[in-house]
Amino acid sequence: GQFGPGCANNCSALCRGPQHACDARNGSCDLGCEPGFIPPLCVEECPAGTFGQDCGQNCSVHCVGVGDPCSHVSGSCDQGCEPGYAPPLCVRECPHMSYGDNCQEKCSANCRNSSCHHVTGRCHRCHPGFRNYFCDLECPIHTYGDECQMTCDANCLDLLCDHVTGMCDQCVAGKDGDFCQK
Repeated sequence: GQFGPGCANNCSALCRGPQHACDARNGSCDLGCEPGFIPPLCVEECPAGTFGQDCGQNCSVHCVGVGDPCSHVSGSCDQGCEPGYAPPLCVRECPHMSYGDNCQEKCSANCRNSSCHHVTGRCHRCHPGFRNYFCDLECPIHTYGDECQMTCDANCLDLLCDHVTGMCDQCVAGKDGDFCQK
């Protein structure tokens, strides 16, 4: 469509609708703008930090970068996300079993339920037999089990047992069985 005196001006190609129709007097788009542009004339991009239909949505606070942190059309974070947030919109925490920059790091296999903090990767809990932030250390000698809180049985020779199950490596004299209870 056209507008103005003698219809000398073209309506913005960013007016919504198949004909890009606009008001014949002032050029304001009849059906609004395509996403990412400021109504009513639809010739300028959304201001920095906003996007979408009528520039009505804000970029995620988890977009990185300065200036215009997200696409004025889709809201995708052009320069990536803060650690712990999933691209492209950076509004969701990393999915289960992942963390860090663009959610590319995997939680430790020794994290219980493969669950860890979405930013740091610190395990919420460890599988039995492991400890430390990333569950990367076996239980200290003479201990085993959940959070390494169990002590190897006194019938285990030198109090040595499996760090996960507590089964004795060897039994003291006169005792037998996995846990030296017989």
